[in-house]
Amino acid sequence: MNYTQKIWIKLCSSPLLEFYIRGIFVILQTFDIILENDFPLYKCQKLNLALRRHFYRRHDYKVLANKVKYCHAVYIYPIPIFMNFFINYVFALQVIYNFILRPVLQSALSLFHTLKLITYEIYLQISFYFEDLNFSETKTTRARGGGPSCELNYDDLSCYSDQVKPDMKYSFYKYVFESEKLQILLESTDLIAISNISFNIILPKLTVENLKLIAKNHKLKTHSKLKSQEIQSIISAHICDNCPKYVYILKCIKIEDKSAKCKADLLKATKKYQSTNPEKYKATHLESVKKHQAKNPEIYKATNLESVKKHQAKNPEIYKATNLESVKKLQAKNSEIYKATNLESVKKHQDKNSETFKLSNLESVKKYQKKTETKFPPKPLSSVLQHKIISNFCNDISLKNFEENGCAVCGKLIPLTDLQKLSELELNLDVLIQQGVTQIERKSSSDHLNDVDGPIFEKDLDNICKLCYKSVSKGKMPYFALANGKWIGKVPDELQNLSYAEQLLVARVRHNRCLVRVSSGMRKMRANAISFANPTPKIYNILPPPLEEMDNVLAFIYTGPCKPTKSDFERIPLSSSS
Repeated sequence: MNYTQKIWIKLCSSPLLEFYIRGIFVILQTFDIILENDFPLYKCQKLNLALRRHFYRRHDYKVLANKVKYCHAVYIYPIPIFMNFFINYVFALQVIYNFILRPVLQSALSLFHTLKLITYEIYLQISFYFEDLNFSETKTTRARGGGPSCELNYDDLSCYSDQVKPDMKYSFYKYVFESEKLQILLESTDLIAISNISFNIILPKLTVENLKLIAKNHKLKTHSKLKSQEIQSIISAHICDNCPKYVYILKCIKIEDKSAKCKADLLKATKKYQSTNPEKYKATHLESVKKHQAKNPEIYKATNLESVKKHQAKNPEIYKATNLESVKKLQAKNSEIYKATNLESVKKHQDKNSETFKLSNLESVKKYQKKTETKFPPKPLSSVLQHKIISNFCNDISLKNFEENGCAVCGKLIPLTDLQKLSELELNLDVLIQQGVTQIERKSSSDHLNDVDGPIFEKDLDNICKLCYKSVSKGKMPYFALANGKWIGKVPDELQNLSYAEQLLVARVRHNRCLVRVSSGMRKMRANAISFANPTPKIYNILPPPLEEMDNVLAFIYTGPCKPTKSDFERIPLSSSS
C-alpha cells in the first residue's frame, strides 16, 4: 500500500471529512459564477485572427479559431445575503482551528493539505467541463413567433389582487412609489396596481430595460453588458431593508381571436412584399403553386377555377388581356398541346352554344382576313418619323456620350454623364485625410519626409464619380480612393514624355526584353519590335545601369544594303524622344 492510498483511507475514515466538505459548499454558495465570452479581449483576438487568415494554412487556422472560440471570462459576484454569514462562519472556523483542533490534532494539518490538493484537482475537472454548460437558456415560456412572453395571465396574478379578470391579460407598465399609485391610475382605466408579486413570476416577463429600471430604483449596480438572466439573479438576491415601498402598474390587454388579425397582417405583408419585390414574389408564388398542384391536384383545380371566375366577374377587361397573353405563351411554348386543348375546348363550346359559336367564328375569320392583308409597296416614311430617327441617331453619337474626365477622388476615367462638379457639392472631405499615404516630392536626399496636408485627392480635377460621391456623403472611405493607399503622386517634369530607351535607363527592375529589327531603304524606315518576358528579373540600386547590361534587354538589328548612319539612329522612335 503506497503513501497516497494510506492518506485516502485516513481521509475517508476521518470524522472531519463531512465538516470540510460542507464548509467548501457553503463558501461556493456565497458567489454567483457567470461565464461570459462576449468581452473586448475575445472580440479583438477574433478580429485579429480573421484579418490574418490568409497567413495560415486551413488546418492551422481551424485549430487557432477553436482556441479563440473557447476563450471565456468568469465573473464572480458575492451575494450580499450570505456575506455576514460567511464572515462569521470563517471567524468561527478560525477560532475552532486555533484553540481546539491545532493543539489536539496535529495530524489534521497534513489532512487539511491533502484535502486542499483534492479540492484543487476537483476544481480543475469542474473548470474543464465548465464550457459545456449553457447558461444562456431561459426557463420562460415561449410565445408564438419566438422570444419570451411578456404577458401575465389570470393564473399568475389571481392570488395577489382581486382586480384581475380571467378574460384579460396584463403587461408591465410602470414601477412607481406607492404614494404615486393614484396619480398613475388616473391616466387610464386599463391600468391596475399590484404589490408584492413574486419575483419568480414577474421578473421573467420583463424586458432588460424594465429590469434595469427596477434595479435602479433599489440602487443595485448594473452595466450595459449584463443579460436578462443575470439582472434577474441580482434583483432576486436583493433584500429590501431600507428601500421604500413600490408597486407594479400593469396594463390590461383583452384576449381576442387572433386568427382574423393574423390573416389580415399576412395579407398586408404579402402585398407589401409584392410591391417591393415583384419579380421575387412571382418566382416564389409560382413555386408554391406548383408544389400545391403536385400535392393536391383536385383541390387545386377547384380553388383555381373559383378564383378565375371571381377575377373574371370583377375585372372582365383585365381578365381578357391576361388570358390572351397566357394563351399566346402556351401556344409559343407547347404548340402541339395548345392545338389539342384548343380543339377540345372549341368542340365543347360548339356543342354547347352552336349559334354563339357561328357568330364568334365568323367575326374572328373577318378579323384574320383584315389582319393578313398586305400592302405593297409600303408607304414612304413621313417627315416626322425621318426627323425622329435622325435626331435619335445624332443624340446617340454626340460627344457628351463619349467624352471622359477623371474623378478627383479615385482618379479613374469616367464619362461626363456620370460625373458631378465637386466644387458645387457641399461634401465633408475629412474622411480623405490619411497619414503616411502621401509624400511631398524631394529634390535632394537631405530633404525631410513630409506628408501632403489636407484631404488626399487630385487638386487639378473638379469632378467626382457617383460611386465615390455615395461613399463620401455617408462618411466612408471609397474603396478605390487615392487616399486608400493608392496615391503615387504626379509624374515629375523630368520623367514625362520619355522614350522607350530612356524608360529603361530609369527603371530599377527589368521585366521584359525587347528585340527591334530595322530595315532602311532610300527614304523610309520600317521596324518590328518584339518584347518577351525576362526569365531572371534584376533589381538595380544604382541608375543608370551599365551599358553592357542594357544590351541584354534592348537590341537593334539593322538589315539592308547600307550601313546605318547617325541620322538613322535618331529616327528610331524607341531610342529618341518624341
